[in-house]
Parts: sequence; C-alpha cells; structure tokens
Amino acid sequence: QLVAADAILLADALCWNKTLRFLRLSVNRIGKEGASALVDALKENSTLETLCLWANHVGDSLGEDVSELFKTNHGLKELFLIMNGINATGATSIANGIKRNRTLERLHLSYNELSDSGALALFEAIQNHSSITK
Repeated sequence: QLVAADAILLADALCWNKTLRFLRLSVNRIGKEGASALVDALKENSTLETLCLWANHVGDSLGEDVSELFKTNHGLKELFLIMNGINATGATSIANGIKRNRTLERLHLSYNELSDSGALALFEAIQNHSSITK
C-alpha cells in the first residue's frame, strides 16, 4: 500500500510528466498530505485526464485543495474521490471550484458524508456546468 511519502514522489514526477493520462491510486493510505501533493502537482500538469483516489483516507480538508485545482487545471476530466470521508464543508469547497472549471466531465463522490447542504452546493454548481455529465 502506498503512503503519503510515496504519493509525494509521484507528485514530483507528475509536475514534469506530459504523457500520463490516467492515474489510479485507489485503496491506499496516502492521506491528506499525499493527496494534496498530487492535487498541487496537477496545477502544473494539464495532460492527466483521470485521477482516481478512491478510499485513501483523504478527509474533508482536501476539498479546498480540489477547489483551487479546478481554478487552474484545464486537463482533468474525471476525478474519483469515493469513500474518503468528505463531508459538507469539503463538498461545498469542491462546488466552489467547479463553478470556475469547464473541463471536468465526471466527479465521483459516492460513499462520503456530504449531507444535504453539501449535496445541494454540488447540485447548484453542476446545474449550470456545461461539461459535467455524471
């Protein structure tokens, strides 16, 4: 299983890699620190189209990092954050980022604890989003 230090090394490689289009790091223990490093790397990398961080003990605080990513990255089309402990605060942050992004097509957040307010924030963000299909 990968941990935060492994994800940080991958993030360093993502900064200069211009060929990788799909990265699946599901069911690891990269946590918030590792996930944040990967998300930060994607601010420099616009070729990665799919990032799968399913079940990585990421937590709610990653929402703000994802929001910032959506403001600058125009290559990411699909993001999997399933089963990561994201709640209403994280969902609202992600929703705010979605409003500034036009390339994301699919966002997977099932098995999180979004609550009604987080789900509503996401619904409102994607309602006027032209590229999101799922």
